[in-house]
Amino acid sequence: MKQLRLFLLLAAGLFLTSCSEPQPDEFPNPDPPPTVGRHAVPIDQALGELHDLLGVIDGQGTRAGGVRTIAQVQTLHAQALALTRSASEPGEQPEELLYVVNFEDDAGYAVLGADDRLPGVLAVTDEGSLTTEELVRAANGQTTPEEFTFPNEMLMNYVSGIGGIGGGGIGGGGIGGGGIPTGPFTDFDTQLGNPPAGFEGYEWSDWKNLEYVAPMVTTRWHQEDPFNRHCPVIGGETCVAGCAAIAMAQIVASNHLHHNVSPGRIGNISLNWTLIRQGIIDPDLLNRNSSIANQVALLVAALGLKLGMNYGVTQSGASIDDAEYCFKYIGYKGVNNHTFRPSYVRTMLWERQRPTYVRAVNAQKEGHAWVADGWLYRRRDQYAVIFGKRSDYSVSNQTQTLMHCNFGWGGRCDGFYHIGLFNTNEQAVIPDIDYTPVDDDYNGGKRMITYTEMY
Repeated sequence: MKQLRLFLLLAAGLFLTSCSEPQPDEFPNPDPPPTVGRHAVPIDQALGELHDLLGVIDGQGTRAGGVRTIAQVQTLHAQALALTRSASEPGEQPEELLYVVNFEDDAGYAVLGADDRLPGVLAVTDEGSLTTEELVRAANGQTTPEEFTFPNEMLMNYVSGIGGIGGGGIGGGGIGGGGIPTGPFTDFDTQLGNPPAGFEGYEWSDWKNLEYVAPMVTTRWHQEDPFNRHCPVIGGETCVAGCAAIAMAQIVASNHLHHNVSPGRIGNISLNWTLIRQGIIDPDLLNRNSSIANQVALLVAALGLKLGMNYGVTQSGASIDDAEYCFKYIGYKGVNNHTFRPSYVRTMLWERQRPTYVRAVNAQKEGHAWVADGWLYRRRDQYAVIFGKRSDYSVSNQTQTLMHCNFGWGGRCDGFYHIGLFNTNEQAVIPDIDYTPVDDDYNGGKRMITYTEMY
């Protein structure tokens, strides 16, 4: 029987405190009007909670291979279960029940709630794989124990229960014998026992920052004028600077501003850091003072040359191996090129408090490099409200692990994201004030560069 690494569900209608719990408005008043899709959990949100959890259970020396990488995600739809409740019965029937996530290298799988009346993470295993087809066959009683070895019989029974087997599906009562609870009294009974008189629902506390490093990069540079002024010209057009050069330039500029360390020369190009510093402190000077703008553009071009940038008028690119070489060339120590891992991000941003270089590819396999420069690990607690007053003890809590991104697009899309989930077509968890989305995402092939010292 496959061993569970983490199991967040108990029998007999009990929830354990988990990394993520439903929001307050997810516990409606009794007999709410039906709203289609109101309880659906977007896959990005579900995967964000899983990433936060994996950062804890995989990222602190407990797993030799570090934080696992997602290979495949499948969705278990309600209609796949043979005994789901008919639409004529009371309560809201979900369209999607669970997400089944398999990790690369046969490193196990996770089962996540696709409906906010379910726990965010039901199970995470250390080995093996699982498909929704196997889960459905088991839940519908179409397999024998010899044919399908599930990591925990309790979880299989739970899946049967939420589909309506043995008690009425979602909205019908307790876990395992009646599906997902929806009314506040049912929920309170599930978590705390029989509700006292005056129970009114739940309330979240404000977020409490447990670990916080504010964004270290103050610049909002981009790839066009004035930053590409010294880049090559092709067919009468100046090439764009390249995301790798902009990311490196902003890291070097930040370390100069905060730690007063910077390369006086890069190759044959001498740099005037007195002028560059003025451009870092007052970005408006880049538009008004040509000497300052030219020096910043020289820094970007010098780094581009050492990166071996493949210049173009619409795209300019360099590999992360080129970036690793360039960091070493300008004098950074302990430089390493890693698979992206939350534990490495925490080391750079929280422990060393140094901005770091990240690259990834989008769904079209197009790469982008940017800067990770801020860290936030925070928690909030959920309380019962009785006669208008919050209870003295919490019934659950939620944590988030967030990373601030400076994408090198002049401030567009900058903000705090779930670590490992960089969907720029959606608003960041905590967006910068003038956040503007870009229709893209960079969640594949993630790598990063770490370093210990600067010169």
